[in-house]
Order: sequence, then C-alpha cells, then structure tokens
Amino acid sequence: PVDEDEDPVLIEDDPVEVPPPATGAVSDKPSASQPKLAAAEVARGDMELKKGRLGPAASHYHRALELDRRSYGALLGLARSKFEKGEYAKAARYAERAAGVRPRSKAAHLLLGDAQFKTLNYPAARKAYQRALNLGSKKAQVGLDRLSNRLGSQ
Repeated sequence: PVDEDEDPVLIEDDPVEVPPPATGAVSDKPSASQPKLAAAEVARGDMELKKGRLGPAASHYHRALELDRRSYGALLGLARSKFEKGEYAKAARYAERAAGVRPRSKAAHLLLGDAQFKTLNYPAARKAYQRALNLGSKKAQVGLDRLSNRLGSQ
C-alpha cells in the first residue's frame, strides 16, 4: 500500500501495465462508471506528470473523470498538475473534491492546505493542515508551522 503522506506520483512502484486507450465509436448515451478504464487513464496521467508534462497529464485525468466522475486519482492528479502550473485556486477546488471522495486522504488534505496557503486563504489552509495532521500526516506540521511563521504565533 502507498503511504498517502507521500506523493504517490513520485513514488517508484512496480511498473503498471496500462492498457491501450479504448477505440471505437463514441456513444451519445451516458455510460455507467468505468473505474478500471479510469484507473488506466490515471496511470497514464501520473506517468506524464512525473515527466513534467502537465498538459498531457491533465488530459488523461480529464478522460479518467469522463469514465468515473468520482475518480480520486484523477481529482488528486488534476490538483497536483494545477498546483504545479501555479493555478492554486483550481488546485484547491480539485483537492477539495478529492478529499470529498476520500475524506481520510492525508495527501488530499495536505495538498488542499498547500493550495489554500498559496491563495492566501489562511483559515482554510489551517483547517486542511489540521485535518491532515489528525489523520496522521507527518508533513502537515510543516504546513502549520509555515502558516504560524507567516501570521506570527497564535
């Protein structure tokens, strides 16, 4: 299992076998959630993000959300890619959605705290860091300390 306190995008795991993208006619009918296909798109997005290719990574994450609109990996991946692009408000929205899908995710709350910090929404950053700390994140204390340094001790 991956420690969610670590950045899963940057962890070197066993190679993931990613099936080729689906081909064929696209239906206009809404389809049922397809989590396995979504997970494959997330894996592709993670590979692109690892290479620093933010645009292609985001495309894969969006395709994953088309297949499974509650894909935690896609939401967290989009949050990371938006954060890396400096689009902190968008990163916060995706991280918040990821935390909504997986409320006990240390990684989602930690990234939410970082994005809120960057948008100067200090109360929301404190809340997200505190939640991550309560979930057992070791890195959340760094965010809380940075917040205290920025605002002065409280």
